[in-house]
Amino acid sequence: MVAGKHTAVLGLTTFIAAVYLLSLFAFPEAPRAPVWHPIIARSAVSNTHGAKNVITPVAATNASVLRETQRRALAVRSTMAPGLELSHLMSTANGAHGGEWPRRQPRYAVASSVMTARFAQYAMMLAYTLQQHNDFEALDAELILLVRTEGKDAVTAHNITNLEKVGWRVLVEKDLEFEGVDKGKIRPYHRYNLNKLYLWSYTQYERIVFIDADTLCKNSIAELFVQPGDIAGSPDVWWDVPIDTRFNSGVISFRPSIEEFRNMITAVSDPEMHKPNDADQAFLNAYYRRRFHALPFKYNYNLVMYQFHRRTWDMLWDEAVIIHYTTKKPMPTRHCGKGCGEWEPSVYYSILCKEMLAFYGLENELPVLG
Repeated sequence: MVAGKHTAVLGLTTFIAAVYLLSLFAFPEAPRAPVWHPIIARSAVSNTHGAKNVITPVAATNASVLRETQRRALAVRSTMAPGLELSHLMSTANGAHGGEWPRRQPRYAVASSVMTARFAQYAMMLAYTLQQHNDFEALDAELILLVRTEGKDAVTAHNITNLEKVGWRVLVEKDLEFEGVDKGKIRPYHRYNLNKLYLWSYTQYERIVFIDADTLCKNSIAELFVQPGDIAGSPDVWWDVPIDTRFNSGVISFRPSIEEFRNMITAVSDPEMHKPNDADQAFLNAYYRRRFHALPFKYNYNLVMYQFHRRTWDMLWDEAVIIHYTTKKPMPTRHCGKGCGEWEPSVYYSILCKEMLAFYGLENELPVLG
């Protein structure tokens, strides 16, 4: 009788162990893909402006995932039920990828675009400051950058090396063409901006937050991933209009859609939607007229406010998230000092630029912008 009980207990124990083993390996937790941006391996310290540098967690590599799978299998091998082979468990755990997990697709993306080589360093600054204030693995998001590599003033291979170094996943696209639209008539500094419409076709993402390259981040952007509707943007600001009824397309949160993308490509050719010298902002406002969700000013803190609506700028500075250098682009030589119309934001940019260059060891390669 006692021997029978022991046999039953042993059989039950073996059965439980086998079920547990299968639960570990037949349905393993999908690992995150290896991060493609540099490892930020410094402690969180306050910079000169009191901001915290967020350490980006480093995801496990495919090799380490496989080693962990093997370790766990060997650790419980002695508890396996008769006839349950280790090779079967390993093949179940690894799936059909020969021991390598496919790259995990993030739910969201933060996107920007660089259509000319001059803007490459601006995008480097944006990526650096975004990662100071946001943990993108925790947000289930990645940084993607749309670039143009053909034609006059295009982005170079060296530009791309630096852009990838600071964290961008670079995506090369050819210029979009629109029936009946002469892009030569579009203002030179906005000529390639309509290429950002490509992003609406990136339906692998649930939502995309687009941020112009000539910006800095100084707070969390997490709220931008959960905006309602098809598109959200902050009201534009002008010297004589503190709150426009139209949005500035430099910071927008939108839902990608192939149908919307195709409709947009057709709509650009409609003279009611797109004027000959206009770029993306006027078009998007016409296309989404009366159906965009308004964001607070803090998500597109336009430099126009500093020069013409200073009281509002000072009042909202602490909660500002994205600073948009619209009226005065940071320059390598003509720094904007005291007495210049936008001198304080320009000095702020140059301080962070020095920090970024030092962090990536680029002080002798790239100039300080300000």
